[in-house]
Amino acid sequence: MNRGVTIQTMRLVLLLVCAVLPIASALEAPTFESTSDAPVLLRYKYAKGDEFVGRIAMTMTMKMDMGGMKMEAPMEMNMEMMCKVSGVDDSGNYQLEMRIGRVAMKMEMMGTPLAYDSKTDAAPSQPQFKPLAAMVDKRMTAAMSPRGEIVTFDTAELTAGVAGVDPQAEPMIEQMNQMMKNAFIALPEEPVKAGETYEGGTVTQSVPDMGDMVLDLRYKVRAVSGDETQVLLDPLVTVTFKPKEGAVAVMDMKMEEYKGWILFDAARGNLVKSNVDSIMRMTMEQLGQKMDMVMDMNVVSEIE
Repeated sequence: MNRGVTIQTMRLVLLLVCAVLPIASALEAPTFESTSDAPVLLRYKYAKGDEFVGRIAMTMTMKMDMGGMKMEAPMEMNMEMMCKVSGVDDSGNYQLEMRIGRVAMKMEMMGTPLAYDSKTDAAPSQPQFKPLAAMVDKRMTAAMSPRGEIVTFDTAELTAGVAGVDPQAEPMIEQMNQMMKNAFIALPEEPVKAGETYEGGTVTQSVPDMGDMVLDLRYKVRAVSGDETQVLLDPLVTVTFKPKEGAVAVMDMKMEEYKGWILFDAARGNLVKSNVDSIMRMTMEQLGQKMDMVMDMNVVSEIE
């Protein structure tokens, strides 16, 4: 298999992971003893000094076929994000300080197992993981509205840390920044009730030398608990790919399946847990070679 195509494919995998993690998260969906048809206002409710930890567990299998040469690349990733509310400004926006407390990844590339865990490994033994290791414990700041809109965002410390170990990691840094900016799902302007759907915005991820991946997000209210404190959301995602004119590689992308749920605590004003399964099919052509790819991913996240 052409090495250049394989490297480009693995870069694409990391970009897709960064794109999907903020909106995802197979566990069985929670159920409520009773439900309500009343509209509920969804807002993040934080106070100065609040602290919480977000945990993400992702498993993925990517299958590739190029001219009859087949390869399967499994991957597992775990991440812990520490977040502290340092203040609330006059506009009601929350001042957030965030750090990646742990990142762990296991993958297999062309039959070679690769692994790194910042919790147990003093330094990554494989150079592929040095940028990930450099992200750990780097301070990031943001100002976020009660609806989850990011007003300001600063990842200068994280960016400098990653660039210091890998000057070629700029695309990865940009995707990580984009992931952090979309770490909180957007909430609707008006109260919503069971059965209603609201717009969640658009996320654009640049795939270097190929084009832009655009995700249009919507959320449907599956159910509201009888006491109106818990709301279960279904994420609805449409993915399109806009190729770059004159791109070295041409890609066609289709989301074949995207299903799951997000549990929001309306009383506490925070996300609780989410679980999403997705299957994406892609075809990439480069230098006269065509590669078919299927990416099967599950992401589970929870906040404590």
